[in-house]
Amino acid sequence: MTSELKKFVFKIFILALPILFLILFVEYRLYKIENSYSFKDKNIKANLNSIEVVNLGSSHGNMGLNPYFYNYNGFNMANVSQSLYYDYHIFNNYINDAKSLKVVILPISYFSLGFKLIDSQEYWREFFYSRFYNIPLENNSKLMDLRNYSIFELYGHNYSKSYIRNNFNINLAENFNKKGAYIESKYDLESFMKNINYDSGKIRADFHNKIFNIGHISDNLLYIENIIKTCKEKKITLIIITTPTYKTYYQNINKEIWNLTQEKIKYLQNIYNIKYYDYLKDERFKKEDFRDNDHLNPKGAEKFSQIVNQEILKLHIK
Repeated sequence: MTSELKKFVFKIFILALPILFLILFVEYRLYKIENSYSFKDKNIKANLNSIEVVNLGSSHGNMGLNPYFYNYNGFNMANVSQSLYYDYHIFNNYINDAKSLKVVILPISYFSLGFKLIDSQEYWREFFYSRFYNIPLENNSKLMDLRNYSIFELYGHNYSKSYIRNNFNINLAENFNKKGAYIESKYDLESFMKNINYDSGKIRADFHNKIFNIGHISDNLLYIENIIKTCKEKKITLIIITTPTYKTYYQNINKEIWNLTQEKIKYLQNIYNIKYYDYLKDERFKKEDFRDNDHLNPKGAEKFSQIVNQEILKLHIK
């Protein structure tokens, strides 16, 4: 390399330094913003030695269970579109340090046994599990995706720019409590109820019909069985539940899919002697308990969590 070329490269480097520092600054500040994954990780770790009940699951568990209403120290590790692959790995991440854990609640929704996050329109959530929980991507073909390496790309350009405009100040306290429950302190029940009807319920059930892939059942059963086996080794009770949905949803589900799910859960019960509580069509839950056709609102979650406390936890925690 000639001296002139070296000088040119050095000048380019000097000119690029401010841009590089700006990129690193933005990445660092974005990394420090709490999201539902980092928030739950931080709070479960802070209380891991004393936690007696943990629930896993997708958005139905995330929005439907609030451990604040248990008589036991509980924590909610569910998240939106969380598949059984991630339930299994999250369970493994914390189980060895959860010295007081007595019960694991594993919600199985209508679509769960045939669902993988990698096949869904929310596949991008995989990168959050990789970044904040150190869980390997289920699909290794995405290793070259920039979201593996850049928080700006991970959040997406619109969200990242919004966070920057708000001086990187995003507060989750209004939507989650320190037990990991989605509480959404400010909500409009009337607007929720307007969106609950037969037509929207059918659209929602049809969506879950489409994402159900019978080819995923064997993998998902294996994840459940591995959780069960570890629980038995550690003398922890595993409970499978199905959370409540409104009639506009459950009247539209595919009976063959639901019967297949029930058949597989029955298999697990027979082999491993575990308990299953099915609240899918529980008539104690009325329209005003829901935020949409298949998710409970915060008041409905309070009601359901109290039922879980009375009908499940008090029976299984001595």
